[in-house]
Amino acid sequence: MKKSLLVLVIAGLLIVPGVLVSLSCASKGGVAGASPQEDKKVIKTTTDSRGFEKTLTEVDLMYETAQQFISAGQFDKAAEELERVLEKDKSRMDALHDLGKCYTELKQYDKAATAYGKAVQAYPDDVRLLANLGHYQVLSKQYEPAIGTYERVLGLDPENHDAYVRLGVLYKGVGNMEKAKEAYAKAIEINPEDYQSMGTLAKIYADEGNKEKAMELYTVAAPLATGEEALKMKSQLGRSYIESQDFEKSAEIFEELVAADPQKASYRFNLGISYLKNKKFNEAVPQFEKAIELEPTYGDAYQYLAISYNQVNQYDKAIETAKKGLEVTDKKAGLYCAWGKSLEKLQRYDEAVAKFEQAVGDPQWGSYATKQIQRQADLKKRAEAIRQQQG
Repeated sequence: MKKSLLVLVIAGLLIVPGVLVSLSCASKGGVAGASPQEDKKVIKTTTDSRGFEKTLTEVDLMYETAQQFISAGQFDKAAEELERVLEKDKSRMDALHDLGKCYTELKQYDKAATAYGKAVQAYPDDVRLLANLGHYQVLSKQYEPAIGTYERVLGLDPENHDAYVRLGVLYKGVGNMEKAKEAYAKAIEINPEDYQSMGTLAKIYADEGNKEKAMELYTVAAPLATGEEALKMKSQLGRSYIESQDFEKSAEIFEELVAADPQKASYRFNLGISYLKNKKFNEAVPQFEKAIELEPTYGDAYQYLAISYNQVNQYDKAIETAKKGLEVTDKKAGLYCAWGKSLEKLQRYDEAVAKFEQAVGDPQWGSYATKQIQRQADLKKRAEAIRQQQG
């Protein structure tokens, strides 16, 4: 019996009835491939900030080393240490999240995604891990895998608002607008005060030409938003009214916006457009003038200011404005047309033709310019006939 017991002890096992105990025989340099029990073996006892005793294992010490590297801003070294921690203890979620932060600092988002991917393999039903995996997949431009990840989140948590929002962004990014609209609509259903999703969904509808749906969403979203977001939503709603040619409503909105932020050139410009389209030319002029004062390279503002000057019979000012606009913008056709119209009013028909000819090839203004060239010829003939009658 003693001989048998000796053999078992030498072999590293001591058998006691009902118990199997492992004996470790460590050499001076340590044993390669240490067991989980060894990793969790208490190596150091210390006290925390409150004076309570705490014990530290090898993994704990490695994690503390990583924390020191993070504090020193040495994120590459911290990441290496955290990778070692997770090799020894995959359950260390604190190490995993810190690793993600380190790779974020290093802009190595693919490595963060890989780390969370491994964690998800170990804990496939952990919604938080899946959400983090999706986040880093997006940052590393792994869009299709990210879509799959967030779909998995919704499989586990069908009412996860954030997952629907992120799916909306992803589907929009890959050009699947139908899926994007479904995701944003679901996010709004879960959170009826999600004005940001409303705004994005409204923009999708507006781009598709569904102005009615876009305005419906903007109308709901604008009162829910606050601060700069509220102004942005109101501006989008105002532009929607301009596109649908409801200039009374667009004027009301941009009057509010100008009152809220008088130094915003785009608010001034859109208010000017609203007045111009409502034939309130005298009210339009100062709005366009102020927009140019605030933003001297605002090409469209020069164009519509010149048009407005023509409408209030200030033709010399219109020509001067067109000339200045041509110096600061590549969108020249509208300015040439406004200049040509000023010359027409001054009965300088040949000069007007020369200006309209500059716009003939433009996709927006070309047709108008061609008609105006013919109009100048007709006006010139009429003027000559009148002179002959009077002569």
